[in-house]
Order: sequence, then C-alpha cells, then structure tokens
Amino acid sequence: SNKINFWFLVFGFMSDFLCLRFEDPDLNNDSQLFWSIISSDGRIQNDSSCNLSDLTSSLPEMTNSISTILIVPSEEILLTSVSVPIKQQRHLNQVLDFVVEEHIVDPIESMHLSIAPSDGTENIDVAAIKKEKFQDWLSLFENINIFPDYCFADVLCVPQNNSRSQILYDSDKFLFRKSEHNGLSCDFGLIESLLSINKANNPFFGEEVSESFADHLTLILPNNQSIISNEDQKKQLISNLNLSDIDFKLIEYSESPSQLLSVNAVKNCLSTLNLLQNEFKPKSLNIENKRFLQNAGLSMLGVILLFLSISLIGGAYLNYQANKYFDLSISVYKEIFPQQKRIIDPVRQMKRQIQGQTIGGTVSDFLPLLDSASKALSKLDVDVESSITQLRYDSQRGQIVIDLRVQDIDTLESYKDLIASDGLSVSIISANQKDNMTNGRIQIGQPE
Repeated sequence: SNKINFWFLVFGFMSDFLCLRFEDPDLNNDSQLFWSIISSDGRIQNDSSCNLSDLTSSLPEMTNSISTILIVPSEEILLTSVSVPIKQQRHLNQVLDFVVEEHIVDPIESMHLSIAPSDGTENIDVAAIKKEKFQDWLSLFENINIFPDYCFADVLCVPQNNSRSQILYDSDKFLFRKSEHNGLSCDFGLIESLLSINKANNPFFGEEVSESFADHLTLILPNNQSIISNEDQKKQLISNLNLSDIDFKLIEYSESPSQLLSVNAVKNCLSTLNLLQNEFKPKSLNIENKRFLQNAGLSMLGVILLFLSISLIGGAYLNYQANKYFDLSISVYKEIFPQQKRIIDPVRQMKRQIQGQTIGGTVSDFLPLLDSASKALSKLDVDVESSITQLRYDSQRGQIVIDLRVQDIDTLESYKDLIASDGLSVSIISANQKDNMTNGRIQIGQPE
C-alpha cells in the first residue's frame, strides 16, 4: 500500500532492524530464539535460530546502526479496548487504570499497561501484561547487552491483507488477529471450536459483517515443517473453514512464521502497539539521550571555555592598551606643563588648562575652580539641600574659599572628595554645627 511504501521511504534513511522472537512464555537462557536482520526497506539480510544464551555469539558483526524489535508470545498479554471520552483523553494516564481494571482479573497495580496510537475516537486499544513477567523477559536480554527499541505481541505482527481477520498457522498453534490492535493465540482444538460457531456470533468477527465485504477471513500458511509433514491437519483446517458459514481466502508464503512476523513488524513499527512505554521505556533511548546530553554538555563546555579564554585575553589586552595610553597621556601633559606635580586625570586637567589659558588673566583660574565647585555641589546625594553662603577668590594664590551650609560633616567630606576627583587641591579649613546643620569652609586651588 501507499502507506507502507511511505514508511519504507522514511526508513530508507534510518537504521536496519534486528528482530528477535521467542515462543516460550517462561523465557530462560535455554529457550529457542529466532532472529532476523532486516534492512530498512524490508528485506531479510540474515536470519537463524539459537538459544538465548548463544545469541550474541550467533549474530554477525553489524557495522551499520541498528534498531531492535522484540516479538513476544501473546499468551501472557491481554489485548482489549476501552472507551474514554475524547475530552478526558488528555488525562489518560490518570484514568487509564480505573477504566481498564474491570477487564483484568489480577490486581491492576501488578499490571503494566500500554496504549496504541490514538485514532481520534473514544476507543483506546490497550495491552496489559504482568510487570514481573515483562521485567523478567527484558532483564534476560539486558544481561547480554540487548536493549529493545520496540516490543510487540506476536499476534499484532501477523500480516494484514485487507481482510477483517487473519489466522496464521504457527507450528503447533494459531495466531489470530482480529483487528489492528486486537487478537489472540490458540491451539488447533480451540480453532475448530471457534470455526463451528455461527458467523454472526463468532468471536473472530464480533458484530455481523456486511455481505458486500467479500473477504472476511484470511488463512495464512507459511513455509513450516509441521504443515508439510502433517497434510491431514492442514486439510482438516481448510475443510472446517469450507463447512463453516465464513468466507475466507488462503494465502501461502515461502517464508517461515518468524520471518513473516519480523518483516511485518518492521513495516508497521510506528503504528503497532508498542509494549515499551512508561516505566518500561526503551533503555536504548535513555542511552542515546544520555550520550546526546553528554556530547551537548561537552560542546557547551568547550564553547564556554573558548568564550572565557577570548574574554580573558581580550580583557588583558584592553587593560594593557588602556594603561599604555594613560601613561602616554601623563608624559604628554608633563611635557606641556612641566611645573605640574600632581596628575590624577591628565585629560580633564588638560581641558581645564586650555580653558584657563583661553580666558586669560586672573580670571583663568577662577572660572575652572568655580565650575568644579558648582558641579560637585549638584552631585551631592542628600536629604537636605546644600547651599553656598559665601565665595571669595584669592587671585595671588589662584584659590577660592567657599563657605557652605550642609546637612552634616559627612556631606562636607563627600563634597571635598568630589572636587578632589577633578584633580584639584582641596582642604577643609573649618567646620561647626549650628541649628542641626554644618557650616563648613573649603579651600580649592589648582594642584601643586
């Protein structure tokens, strides 16, 4: 179909698949295991069987990346369907245990529940398996470093051929698939009993099917030694179908049952009900996520270290250049004004010297000093506004004396520091308290 071809196109850019299938519900190291290596386009590249304990030594060396599919016996799995209103499906994890509980004999706490991809309706297909049994299976594979990416019930890997139901003859049992996410496995005797029931009440179909639907049942006979050696059983099965009120068609494959299940599992691995959910999420996914996070962390660490290195080197270089230019500006200032002894900020001091020379005469010192005193007063951060009560200028010494009324002695000290930051010579001549204010006198002059 177009859907299958589309997924094959997608998988063409993905990894190959290792399909592992076992039939013994009581899995142990001596249980028989069927394995197949299937390319992303659905072709069987290699397959064989061995005991579980010999699996790693039996598998060929695989150079390409590979995803692992585990196909397990459905005898231990309950496949059912529950109805949940669409509005409540957003909280499905919270309500699932309650709606499934009436379908299960064992305590719901002991069961692992998996749900199929949503089809947009109220029907939710569910698979239930005992947690202990499922954990035992997975642990045996983890002991030999096999971490499945998908885990499917064998009946849900039976090929669908545009029919309502399919029966796959598998050695000494039958795998019956009722729908996309529902089915069961049974022995020959149960199949005969089911086929003898009237079609309208037959559990193969559920409700009565439309007469216009030509193919109601497909019997799939794969290449299997037990069928070849027991033609009587094969003939009896076909005879029972012919005598029953069930329309069916017969399809024979050259592949073995395990090969058919594996290929179909690969074709539909994104739509089949995957048992690996919730607390049993694929550990291979966790390993990949951990590896990705480690690589991302190392990359981020490398970027951060590179950024810090660039910042440190750049900062050191800029500091070096700044110090170099500061020393150069001081040397230039000393060459122009050799009598200047105290140099704090050569650029600002140079501006004041230039402004003073431009104005000329005794006013040249007064205006820069007054400008600095006024700017410093406006920068004071106080609750009570400060004010200048008197201002005198000594033209011979090139100094101004300012009487101030400020909030406290600390404010007076702050005012002094602000003026000194301009590179001027400043000192507090006197200070006294009166009416919760401080009267101070400050002398300001050019640096010596």
